[in-house]
Amino acid sequence: MNYHKVVKALFALSIFCVLIEAARIVKSGTLGYIFLVWNLVLAWIPFYFSIIIQNVITKIKIILFFVLWLMFFLNAPYIITDFLHLPPKGIIPLWFDVFLPIAFAWIGLLLVILSLYLMQQKLRTAITSFSTNILILLAIALSGYCI
Repeated sequence: MNYHKVVKALFALSIFCVLIEAARIVKSGTLGYIFLVWNLVLAWIPFYFSIIIQNVITKIKIILFFVLWLMFFLNAPYIITDFLHLPPKGIIPLWFDVFLPIAFAWIGLLLVILSLYLMQQKLRTAITSFSTNILILLAIALSGYCI
C-alpha cells in the first residue's frame, strides 16, 4: 500500500477542513467551533502511530506500539460527538454549521478506520489472527465506551 498518497490526501482534506473553520472564524468573529481542529489532531495521532508501526519488526515493539496506539485511539472516534454543538451561533447560516462538523467527522472517521485497519494488519504479523481480532474488537468496544 502506498501510504504516502493516502497520507497526502488525508492531510489535504484536513487542511481543507481547517480552512473552512478559519473562514467561519473570520466571518463570525468567534471561535465557536475551534474544538473541531483539536479533535481532528487527536484523530491523526493514532493514525500516525499505525503508519510508524509498519516499519517495526520485533514482536515486543509491535505490542508496545499497540498499547501506545490504543491510548490515543480510544479518543479518536470522539469527533463524531461534535454534532452535539450544532445549534446555530451568530450570523453563520445553519447549513454551514451543519457542514463543518460533518466535514471534520468524515476525515476523523477515515483516519480512525484506516488506523484500525493498519494496526490489525501489523498485529497479525506478531500474534495469531484470533488474538488480533480479539484485541481489535476490544479496542473498538473500549473506544465506544470512552465516547
